Amino acid sequence: MSEDNPPILIATDRVLDAEMIARVLSEEFARVHVSTDSRQAVQDLALRRPAVLVLAFNTLLKSERHLEGLRQPDAMANAPPHRVLLLCSQDDLGAAYELCRKGHVDDFVPFWPKSEETRPLRMAVRRALGQASAARDGAPGAGEFAAQVRRLAALTPLLEEQAARTAADGASVAEDGIAPLLDALNALRGLAERLAPRVLVVDDDKFQHKLLGQLLGPAKLDLAFAATATEAVVALHRRRPDLILMDVSLPDLDGVHTTRLLKSAEQFAAIPVIMITGVGGRSMVIESLKAGAADFVVKPFDKSALLGKVRKVLYGRALP
Repeated sequence: MSEDNPPILIATDRVLDAEMIARVLSEEFARVHVSTDSRQAVQDLALRRPAVLVLAFNTLLKSERHLEGLRQPDAMANAPPHRVLLLCSQDDLGAAYELCRKGHVDDFVPFWPKSEETRPLRMAVRRALGQASAARDGAPGAGEFAAQVRRLAALTPLLEEQAARTAADGASVAEDGIAPLLDALNALRGLAERLAPRVLVVDDDKFQHKLLGQLLGPAKLDLAFAATATEAVVALHRRRPDLILMDVSLPDLDGVHTTRLLKSAEQFAAIPVIMITGVGGRSMVIESLKAGAADFVVKPFDKSALLGKVRKVLYGRALP
């Protein structure tokens, strides 16, 4: 994808609508493609690698069904970051808002039945392209910087011990260079603490969501939840977490397969995964580690063990 010409994919089941919208967008954007065959939808997404996907179906139900068909974990794991723009009617504004609020789409534009005014559509595409480009350019985000700062800050106790030994030997800590380094680390830690580590919990049991929220409370994390592998991959496209807690048993794709899938995708491979298993699942633990998981926790949860493993993955060592 050229940075100056990011691709746009228009998905609809009506060829005339596809041609009309493509003609409008082609006035401003160089690479506009259409996808009108539902049987080829996944292949079109993989082939065109759009920065923006425009759902141009004339009913909200068709758009939702198309999106469900696209969001297969295998396909989404290797799809590039992209924004989903929904075209809707005035009557569907409330439902479209809810889809956007829940994160199923990124934006919506009233378009049907009168499609003569196209400036809102073109402006929405322009905004979406800017957001998609920021996600694709490879520049580390604030969260990634904060994650590395937290790992550096975990070295503070070691430096404090070194400072104490230096002072005990009668040397000046300032002269030894440790004091300025400690000051810098403390300043960085203060900045990092303003951005809590994001942890994605993948589990279809809402009770487990609530329980993990309570158990992980002392760690001051930004928790997000997904009930299926599909929801997890979609969530990863929207915002990159620092850690994934992955249940082995999921309704659409088991956690081991999902972890293996993520580790095979370049854009997600570096995100650490801690597997959640049941008691007596030794063989599953082995399979999880082979799939690329960094560690595992066993249900029912031991709070101390859970917090220790989460902190070790996030900070590089198990902090108190």
